[in-house]
Amino acid sequence: MFSWGDFITANNSVLLKNFGNFVNRILKFAVAKYQSTLPPTTDSPGPLPLSAEDEDYAFLADVNKLLAQYNTQMDAVRLRDGLQTIMQLSARGNLYLQSAGLNNALLAEKPERCAIVVSRAINLVWLLSAMVSPFMPSVETNICEQLNAPKRSVPDAIATGEEGTANAGAGFGIDLLEGHVIGKPDYLFVQIPESKAEEWRQEFGSTATAATAATAAGPSAGGKDGKGKAKATKKEKVVAPSGNAEGEGSSSTRPAKPKKEAKKKQKGQAESGEATPAEPAEVKKAEAEVRKDTMESTSEIPVPSAASYAQGSVEP
Repeated sequence: MFSWGDFITANNSVLLKNFGNFVNRILKFAVAKYQSTLPPTTDSPGPLPLSAEDEDYAFLADVNKLLAQYNTQMDAVRLRDGLQTIMQLSARGNLYLQSAGLNNALLAEKPERCAIVVSRAINLVWLLSAMVSPFMPSVETNICEQLNAPKRSVPDAIATGEEGTANAGAGFGIDLLEGHVIGKPDYLFVQIPESKAEEWRQEFGSTATAATAATAAGPSAGGKDGKGKAKATKKEKVVAPSGNAEGEGSSSTRPAKPKKEAKKKQKGQAESGEATPAEPAEVKKAEAEVRKDTMESTSEIPVPSAASYAQGSVEP
């Protein structure tokens, strides 16, 4: 079931602080420190070979692993898994910038190393733009505009046994070359206040609330004239002795009970210790699905949680 609270959490903790943070952070650094121009590096154009001697071997291996995982998932039309992999890859990009220590000190003390980090991170941003296209095409367009680059395709992953070789056209590589001038960085996503959840729930309704009411009403609530029954049930809130809504063994002509009487009855049950009707199992199961993390990891490479940003373990 859809939940406005989950929607806001996914936007603020996953899209904004993970995906959007990685893209905005590296592009702003390139604009400020390299005058919007990709610096020269020792990397050759095209796919980067997986060499154990490369300082970024672990990073490149993870990127290629997630790229292969994404291609497999999309070929099998496992769209949700594919989206999760994209978020894992952007999280890996954030970790790369953090572990490399991308800052003014790195630029001053190790300019060659800083240039490589910037070049590889920006090329990862371009790769992510193609991967996110099936889910958020407007985000792909936005990223390409900021990169001042055309839309691209997702490359094949490095085949097993070809690690350490320059397998033409396969794997993550350097496709935006030195001298390329990027555009103006901008935010991909904006922070949504938690107060918006109740505002949108009142304005647009809540799927969770409607599903709960439908479950309680039972299959006979629709009948031939489902809409009329649902409307009558909502207005009258008639409760049969068994605890089911009208349509499950109760008389359709039974008068509605005032709200005050219903509240008194509930209060009396609570004081006397009388058990109230149990919540349908279907409702509990649906609510459990709402609480399930929409970005649950399917890879060994974890996605930083919202708590990790709040505690400062992941640099924003």
